[in-house]
Amino acid sequence: MHCSLMLFRTPTYLRFVCGGTNLEGQFEIDRDSLYVQDFPIVPRWNSSEKSNSKEQNRVRTQNKSNTFCEQLTNFLDYLPYANTKPDDRQVIDRHCVDILKNVDFTKATGRLVTCMPSNKNNNKGGWKELRKGIRELSDVELTNGRIDFATGHFGAIQTDFLSQMSQCFRNIKEPADNIKITTGAGNTTNNNNNGHCKCKQKNCNCDDSFNNSDNVTNLHSIGTVFMYHSSRKTILAPLTNSFAVMRTTAPATIARGTKDILLNNYFHDAIPKFRRENENSSVLVPILHGKCILAVHPNKDCATIFVGSQNFSKAAWGYGNQQPTNVEIGVVMCVKGIEEVKDLQARFPVELASDEVFNTSSEVRDYKMARGPTDGNNEHDPNKNPGLQGRWRARCNDLGSLDEWRLFLHHFWRMCCTCDDSGSGAVERVVRGDDEKGMGSETREERVKTMERLAREGVPYHCPGC
Repeated sequence: MHCSLMLFRTPTYLRFVCGGTNLEGQFEIDRDSLYVQDFPIVPRWNSSEKSNSKEQNRVRTQNKSNTFCEQLTNFLDYLPYANTKPDDRQVIDRHCVDILKNVDFTKATGRLVTCMPSNKNNNKGGWKELRKGIRELSDVELTNGRIDFATGHFGAIQTDFLSQMSQCFRNIKEPADNIKITTGAGNTTNNNNNGHCKCKQKNCNCDDSFNNSDNVTNLHSIGTVFMYHSSRKTILAPLTNSFAVMRTTAPATIARGTKDILLNNYFHDAIPKFRRENENSSVLVPILHGKCILAVHPNKDCATIFVGSQNFSKAAWGYGNQQPTNVEIGVVMCVKGIEEVKDLQARFPVELASDEVFNTSSEVRDYKMARGPTDGNNEHDPNKNPGLQGRWRARCNDLGSLDEWRLFLHHFWRMCCTCDDSGSGAVERVVRGDDEKGMGSETREERVKTMERLAREGVPYHCPGC
């Protein structure tokens, strides 16, 4: 179960909240995204209040055909309450019925997008439900529009999955239902395909490596896409909550499935939208954890936005005819109007990258992705020789240890404490066996422990030049 959903009922309204935050302090320490809407509750009525009776009947009738109400009801009924006793489950079911009773969902501003693996209604949701919701809300295709993907957790990002999600958010009327996406134009390199490519861009000059058959995905079917993950410099910027690197997941490496051009050219720094009201404030800068996807028409007069618990991965969204495997919930909205689009852009959880840097290499942008440190030991049990992740996850809300953790990251990433120059990463150097004082003959796990010791002793890391 990965969903984040809160329902708060008062005598006059039901507050619906969903997003990607965990209920263990992340509200106050990480940058997240939430969808919030208050739905009115129709007042109780008696036999002398005929007007209220008609109003309740109207709400009941409209709610029966209301997609938001139906999906929320089905989702609450579906939730897998593991190891719940039958009597307790009956109490939960009655509570879920009572909390939605007489709520008017007819003014919902968006559509729910749920992921429900193995549910009895066989409606597993995922990207196909997202596509259905977008089409219910808008008939506008955002062809050639820009899409920004922000999330705290990425899976392996491959061109076919990214193309599927890009076409879905752009509301392209010929969606990618199959596992592979046909370009419809054969080899289109240096060829004017008159818009026959699935991306519907004319003068499509697709890279040769993406056009060796009719059954491949090309970069144009992805279009203008920006994906965001924090850089090392952002994680180690002054007064930043650097523990966030333990609560986020970078996209899989090239060796583990992510396409190299996507990893190098399509990922950008998740620069926090954070301004201090008082320059003397010690409040820590929050790092991106929330899930938000924004697609904007080239004319910037209409847009689609999604906020929810879904990470950007096949497990969260599904792929082709493969269903999602995570339990998730979110909301998609569509807006029209230049000012309305600007409002959504202003609400995006991180700074939007400039159009001019689209498809430029990370080297040109001096962007070094912040990957969570590891020593190769995945043990978390404190009684069984825990690895680095196991030792620090229990401490990642202990702000008293933040300075020590930041020093450790400087050592691990070979990021100079003086000039911020960053090397290729300590993991690679440790594995290769590069010499370093006190680390010459140690194993990878031992070397990481040495870095922890140096950080604990307050020893900074300096590049050769400093």
